[in-house]
Amino acid sequence: MKKLTYCTTVLLLSLGIYASANAAEPTANSIRSVTTQQVGDQFYVSVEFADALPEVPTGWSTKEPARVVFDFPGVKNESGKAIYAVNSNGLRNLQFVQTEQQTRLVMSLVASRGYEAEVKGKSLLIKFTPFKQVVTSKAAATATANNTITPQTKLPLVELGAVRDLVFRRGEQGQAQILIDLSDGSIPVDIRRSTGGITVDLQDTLIPERLLSKRDVNDFATPVNSITTSSQGNQARIEIAAKGAWQHQAQLVNNQLKIEIRQLTSTELNKLVPHGQEGKKISINFFDADLAMVLRTLA
Repeated sequence: MKKLTYCTTVLLLSLGIYASANAAEPTANSIRSVTTQQVGDQFYVSVEFADALPEVPTGWSTKEPARVVFDFPGVKNESGKAIYAVNSNGLRNLQFVQTEQQTRLVMSLVASRGYEAEVKGKSLLIKFTPFKQVVTSKAAATATANNTITPQTKLPLVELGAVRDLVFRRGEQGQAQILIDLSDGSIPVDIRRSTGGITVDLQDTLIPERLLSKRDVNDFATPVNSITTSSQGNQARIEIAAKGAWQHQAQLVNNQLKIEIRQLTSTELNKLVPHGQEGKKISINFFDADLAMVLRTLA
């Protein structure tokens, strides 16, 4: 009986220790929203959390490319968006990158600049030095009686799309296939033929650095020579260089844009020219000519 009592006591103590350990586990925090503010010559980024941060998180900056980065361990991004366009006061955009362990805030700048960060209530307030001048202590002291920033101008945040991946492959019939994975299938896409190929513009879309390059795909023996990706502000551009006589098709299914380019056969080339009208190519130069005369000549 004594032995049974001892085992029961040990079991109850173990359960008590287990329950205490579970009660001590912290609740996961989350990001609720992000805003930007202009106060005089000061520029602020405010990140609001569900619970107050215990301390200022780890942050660092880089010069090439100009960025400021913060890591939030054990925090999820529940703001509803991953990428925001700012394009004001030297800040291009904000991006949240989430993993199982943490969320990373990446702020892309026009040029490298100083910053300060502090925890105010449930928000992390990041203050940047003026874009073209050195900050002074008096200019930095802009606060109300309750120690919160009073915004003079709230800058709008625009959600940006992103190119997640870009794959080139050769089809079974020798055609070139370019597969572009997008974060959102509603991204405005402009596809047009240009000199020597096709230009694809994606509005309000970012291309990650790992995809910014020029790919030489000559070895695949398709009509495509190369694929060049670039970023101009908030517009992503994909330039596809092609050779010979070819035609293309493009389709957007869900979040994937597929562009297919294939070489025209000799039969298809002959169909492009009406029978009996084949001939040598000629060049006609019109300078200071009457429009009616030009139309008659072409006719």
